[in-house]
Amino acid sequence: MIRKIFKYCYFLVLLAVALLALALGMANDSSVMLNLLAGKTEITISALMGFSFLAGAVFFSFIWAYIVFIQWVRIRNLRRRIRRMEKNGIPEVQGLLSPAKDAVPEAAPDPGYSGDLKVISAG
Repeated sequence: MIRKIFKYCYFLVLLAVALLALALGMANDSSVMLNLLAGKTEITISALMGFSFLAGAVFFSFIWAYIVFIQWVRIRNLRRRIRRMEKNGIPEVQGLLSPAKDAVPEAAPDPGYSGDLKVISAG
C-alpha cells in the first residue's frame, strides 16, 4: 500500500517539475542553436528544458529499476539458502522464514542499570 502511495507521489513530483520547467521556458521566448553531428537545429528553451528533464527522469528510473532488481535477486537467493538449510535440518534456522505470530523477542537487561536514580551535579 505504501509503495503505491510512493509511486503516485513520485509521479506527481515528476509531473510538477516538468510543468514548472515548461512554464519557466515558455515565459522566455528565446531559442538556442544546437550544433549536432547530424546538423544544426534551433530549439526553444522550454523544449530544451523539457527534453533535459525527460532524459534525467528516464536515466534515474533505469538506475532505480536496477537497484530494485539487484535487491530482488539478493532476497530470492537468501530465501533459497534458508529453505535449503531448513530442509537439511540445521537447528539455528528452523522456523526462520515463518516465525510464530506471537513470538516477541526478549530484550537483555542492561548490565549497568541498578534500578536507583543517580543525581549528577554540575557544580
